[in-house]
Amino acid sequence: MTHIPEAEKEWKAFDKRIRSATLARRKLPLKPLSGEEKDDRLRDLFSTATNFSDRVIYVNIPFCNKLCSFCIYNKMLLDNDKIPERYFRVLNRHITSRAETEWARSLPFRAVYFGGGTPTAVATHYIVSTLELIKKHYPLSEDCEITVESTITDIDNESLSDLKKAGVNRISLGVQTFCNPLRNSIGRNSDREDIIRTIELIKRNGITDICIDLMYNFEGQDIESWHSDIEQATRLPITSCSVYPLITMANSSPQLLKETDQELEKEYDFFILADRSLPLKKGWKRITPVQYGHATDGRSVYVSSHGQSADIMAFGAGAAGRRDNLTYLQTSDVNKFIDNSSAGITLLETDERFLLLRKIYLLSEGLRITDDEYNPIKKYFEGIISGYRSKGLIRSSGNTLELTRSGRFWAGNLSAVFSERISEVISDSII
Repeated sequence: MTHIPEAEKEWKAFDKRIRSATLARRKLPLKPLSGEEKDDRLRDLFSTATNFSDRVIYVNIPFCNKLCSFCIYNKMLLDNDKIPERYFRVLNRHITSRAETEWARSLPFRAVYFGGGTPTAVATHYIVSTLELIKKHYPLSEDCEITVESTITDIDNESLSDLKKAGVNRISLGVQTFCNPLRNSIGRNSDREDIIRTIELIKRNGITDICIDLMYNFEGQDIESWHSDIEQATRLPITSCSVYPLITMANSSPQLLKETDQELEKEYDFFILADRSLPLKKGWKRITPVQYGHATDGRSVYVSSHGQSADIMAFGAGAAGRRDNLTYLQTSDVNKFIDNSSAGITLLETDERFLLLRKIYLLSEGLRITDDEYNPIKKYFEGIISGYRSKGLIRSSGNTLELTRSGRFWAGNLSAVFSERISEVISDSII
């Protein structure tokens, strides 16, 4: 496997890579609310109707049968059989009570996503009962995408059959890599053949929308094994693939001011290999800077909506929801969540002008923005856009601005730049 020609390596636009949209949006001017103001805004959030149709439901199941060292997400080792029962009792109570609100009843939700953690670490009947509650009490679109995340070892024929009958139509599998030695080094208990068999089993059970995730930047991972991973993904009967860099506490720290040229060059090689190869799979396209899938069978509705500006009705410990210019965060402490303490909810507010300015994320988190979408905010961002066009990260295509391959690599950094600009515009009362 040869390296990418030097002339094509545009990996020096920034000194440090921001590897997720969530990290990039930390630069937004978020104001924590407390006391009566918090209580009033929370009440208003759910009690008023909306006419915004891009909305999804997220349910967080924070349990795992094994804690992976490379995972930075909210999770809890499932070592007590009584915890899931208590957790789901509270979770389902929240789901039922919130279903009566005007916001919940306003318009259909386009996707339901069970994430974690590993949702399939718990007995399948818990997921099924929660999904049945959602389908009973919430308006869902006719083509609603219903996803459950799983590892390779936490799913079998019986659980798949039950999930399919309950209405699950998409499975997202945490694969990370097909390379057996690398899988052993990161603590995965399944191998390449197990992955292939599991994907075939999912398809035999009638769930044909199958997403896998692959990760690069593991210690000991080389470009040859990554090339093998990408080739394997293109041969499997999957409908989408997420490709993520490894995010660690070290490489996501605000204190990290610069990464070495060698680190960024290697990461860029990994990225463009995937970015070139996956859209060549028959019927596939780029969906977001980190998501590739079939144009009709692998829409990744939740993933693409979440990465842009959809409203999110969120449930469960560690879940983050948002509506308009409000973001609410449920406590990540499972025991506090079970105790049902409303004090565990954090509510953050941005200025209402954000609702106009956030359209710029269509470019950095959704690959492109049309003139009709960009023109109302052009005067606030045209200097930034011009600068990164000259650096080769953004280009014009007809009546659209779109990210180049280098721009897709640096998409998180562009989102961070846009977030800083939004903060400036709001702070200076430019609008």
